Amino acid sequence: MTIVSSDIPSLHRDPKNRSPYWYCAFTNSDGKRCLKSTKQSKFKEADKICRAWDVAAKAGRDGILTEIQARKVVSEIYQRATGDEIKFDTIESYLTNWLTAKKGTTSPGTQRIYGDAINAFLSHLGNKRALSLAGVDKRHFISFREVLTTQGKANKTINLIFSVLRAALNDARREQKLTTNPAEALRALPANSGERQRFTTEQIAAILKTADDEWKGATLLGAHHAMRLGDAANLKRSNVDFIKKVISFSPQKQKRTAKQKQITIPMHPEVEKQLLKLPIKNRNPDAPLFPSLAGREVRGDLGLSNTFVALIEKAGIVRQVVNGEARSGGRRVFDLGFHSLRHTSISAQSDAGVPSDIRQKMAGHAGSRIHDGYNHPAIKAMREQIEKVPSFLPES
Repeated sequence: MTIVSSDIPSLHRDPKNRSPYWYCAFTNSDGKRCLKSTKQSKFKEADKICRAWDVAAKAGRDGILTEIQARKVVSEIYQRATGDEIKFDTIESYLTNWLTAKKGTTSPGTQRIYGDAINAFLSHLGNKRALSLAGVDKRHFISFREVLTTQGKANKTINLIFSVLRAALNDARREQKLTTNPAEALRALPANSGERQRFTTEQIAAILKTADDEWKGATLLGAHHAMRLGDAANLKRSNVDFIKKVISFSPQKQKRTAKQKQITIPMHPEVEKQLLKLPIKNRNPDAPLFPSLAGREVRGDLGLSNTFVALIEKAGIVRQVVNGEARSGGRRVFDLGFHSLRHTSISAQSDAGVPSDIRQKMAGHAGSRIHDGYNHPAIKAMREQIEKVPSFLPES
């Protein structure tokens, strides 16, 4: 059906006769032209509903304009009286400034997550982003979550987006710009989007058989030491001490501080053996351990994550979708990826009888980092434990 772009509401029939109902074309409260079924087959009843929708939408648009105009008038009166200008925070200006302020205290990955969440919410608000900070309420967050669900976003992803919005508005409350946080009115959705799985020993052996030496090293770092892909790919030669048989590095997934916290872990014998096979093309301590992997993006079509997926498929391993088919551009989540090596590592250590506190330290979880010296007693304890974990390849 053809819709004429106009502010005047109009009724239309489905030209293909797929529906017996009249459709109402009107301009919604965001200023966008939309088409909606009235669920009425009689013109008179459909016309009443269509006009009511148009009145409600116009009131919504006028409400936003009225608030903006009111702020402008108050600001002008205050400026004439004091010579100073009142600056009102809109939801857009506050969230944008909050995001900018976080750049110096968060990692690039975290900053990207913050930015994606805030941009998605502002895009959903449309012209309502011009509302005052206090003018956004629970209804806006409920409708936003409904849109994300319709798009096929996993519950875990939606909860992450809302955790960012709650954090930003909690800061606004602490700054006394808000009395309550409307995002906190929504409870977290149940974690029903599926779980990542661990690789079997046979699957890892198959991946190692198809991988080159650099990817073998990165894979074993994930499988034995629960190392994240970005951390493994960007290790430098100075991060590895073959004499003391330890690896020391600062995880990317931590807040930017004046002095980043460092993890020091003993190498599993299989990891040590593989890293010693790497050719030494540059003796500079700052040279990358894996030249072909270092500096590459983890995400994206040509990123490290998708390259590892290609290795999985080349090894003949079939991945399963764990959150169902994505709809309207929603991202599908698979049971196996590089992060699954982290699950594999922790599970293999558990199977080998490694105590939970040692597993936590070796995985680099918050509150368990070890640094300042390789001869710390905990390093010796971890070495004894990591050597209990069997290799993923038979001795050659």
